[in-house]
Amino acid sequence: MKIDILCNWLKNLIITIPTSIVQSLIISFLFFILSKILLKIKVIYNYRNNFNFEIPLETEVIKSNEYYFCNNGAEKDKFNQDNNGGIYIFYITIILVPIIRLFIENVEKITIFLKWYGSVPIFISILILFKVSFTNKIQLISIKYIIYSIPISILTLYYGYNLIELSKEMSYKFLTDKFWKSAYIILGIFLAIFQQMITYVIFFRVFTVFLDRKNYSPNWIKKSIYKTKRFESNFIIITMIIVFSGLSYFLTSGILYNWLKK
Repeated sequence: MKIDILCNWLKNLIITIPTSIVQSLIISFLFFILSKILLKIKVIYNYRNNFNFEIPLETEVIKSNEYYFCNNGAEKDKFNQDNNGGIYIFYITIILVPIIRLFIENVEKITIFLKWYGSVPIFISILILFKVSFTNKIQLISIKYIIYSIPISILTLYYGYNLIELSKEMSYKFLTDKFWKSAYIILGIFLAIFQQMITYVIFFRVFTVFLDRKNYSPNWIKKSIYKTKRFESNFIIITMIIVFSGLSYFLTSGILYNWLKK
């Protein structure tokens, strides 16, 4: 398949990237985190204004601008709760049958989709690295994109290459062990797809911050930067990766199913 050729090409291309560029980006990112931690330590809190931490690297790390908007007339969602849980479970079970059947029948197409879906962020990361090698400048959010897109994409590509094997354990025969295991596998794949969307959201922030730096800042750019501000938080992204990756693996591997079955 063409996607397999592309994945092998990306693998060989990553190997050829100068290690000095990768090391500089990792060190810059670690120094940035370290400076943030040091600024919060009480011992040096009083000297915060005089604390000037400079990354001893040639690469210039550019921070994102911040924008603030007021949400006028925001309404809280209201949920009506009832005791029809059994009926909902019945409806969900009925819906699962055609979903699992469609999944099994189109597993090869889903495999190709997962391979492309996981390869694009890695390809973009490589382009960013090559750009940095010429400009010696990089946005801070771009460093985070490169660092976080790799482990997320690896999980997606793992499913892309192993989904056909996983599908052999799946069945849409109603209320059998394989039926429920199939539902868990599909849910795990869905979580991986949702997690991969994080890389595309971060790249969208990279793009909008880049336009903002070029003095192209219409209202939609400022709102986009404001809406995606949470993806500047390392704690939020790392937590999401751990939760979604771990839960996805437990679902697809059958560990969670076997544990609940006991």
